[in-house]
Amino acid sequence: MKLSLSYAVLVLISCLCVWTGNACAQQSITLDWETKQLTNPPITVNKVTAVQVTVTNINNLLYSYHGRLASTGPAAPFPTNLPAAAPLATDACTALTAQLNSLDTAFSKKELSPLQADSTIPHSVPLSATIAAYNAARTIIEALNTICADAALAAKRQMYQNIEKQWDVLLNTPHTFSFAGSLEPTTNYSIIVTEEYNGSTTDACTTQMGGKKTATDCVIAYTPSSTIITQSEGVLATTMPGRSYGRGTDPSSGKSILTVDNSGPAQIALAALVNVQIPGCDSDSVGCTFSFGPVYQVASNGGAGSRLGLFTGFSLHLWHYLYLTPGAHIAQFADFPPGFSQAGQPIPSSFTGNLTPITKTGIKFAFAITIKGWDILKSGQSQGSVGPK
Repeated sequence: MKLSLSYAVLVLISCLCVWTGNACAQQSITLDWETKQLTNPPITVNKVTAVQVTVTNINNLLYSYHGRLASTGPAAPFPTNLPAAAPLATDACTALTAQLNSLDTAFSKKELSPLQADSTIPHSVPLSATIAAYNAARTIIEALNTICADAALAAKRQMYQNIEKQWDVLLNTPHTFSFAGSLEPTTNYSIIVTEEYNGSTTDACTTQMGGKKTATDCVIAYTPSSTIITQSEGVLATTMPGRSYGRGTDPSSGKSILTVDNSGPAQIALAALVNVQIPGCDSDSVGCTFSFGPVYQVASNGGAGSRLGLFTGFSLHLWHYLYLTPGAHIAQFADFPPGFSQAGQPIPSSFTGNLTPITKTGIKFAFAITIKGWDILKSGQSQGSVGPK
């Protein structure tokens, strides 16, 4: 009867398992370029999982970006080696020359032109700094004097007005780029992003080589979480006997009889289980695992053997948090003392020794209810740790 009940519960678990096909669903990883940190929690990877990595807050006004599998388009246009505007005799052209010189100065600063004379490595400038510098320069562009008829100054004025149109288009585009990849369970990864200016890697990330600072790719550690193997603790109801024996008196005859205590149909024990996910039987809300682990019997076993035992079974999990597990409890128990087989059995007057039970090992049906403790695969490190290497 007990075995039939256990089989029925296992069939119920199998019927409730749901396969959602997570291997086919693409998930997202979002990384903030300025902080080099994730903006969403690490995803759970229990099978090969397609992902799209999106990097936000990139400065695609100045730079191009490359990921492991994809890259953005070319960097935005910007003036280089600007010719100096010589002041002319007329007041209008003198005013225009001053405005153009101001623009030359603005566009030569690192916020708009990252490669400075004091460095061979292009500077990495945050998007917000470039936008602020450009907005200040755009104010000058929009106020450029249009009265001066000097051809050279007019050409340079037109150059800046064309730059304004190009940058305004870029300002209205998303400052993100994405690339695709895939993750496997129980594996740590690195997200590698390169920022380039005119084909040269910027100093967004650097390393020391031969005593000299060298620009390098930015490598961000990524540790997916996993529920393939979890640990849970809780209580277990077991049919393993927990008897203790003593002497009593039969009220009707006054003779000495064997008494048996704590011999109910079920005993309570504490369980700590390791749960291994069963392939094809999992979703975020419900699934099934193979579970096993040590059991400690709370009730006395009559001083015979150990209270420790082993439990194994198949679990139905709810949200990877609550585990309901029917299974087999293997443990030692105190069987009847030699010469006895049931409670109330008369004790011969010639028997004056101790009622020492016989220690036996049995396998009995049990049912455990446990709650997830931690992710065993990542127990020695923070979950989903992210940060520059």
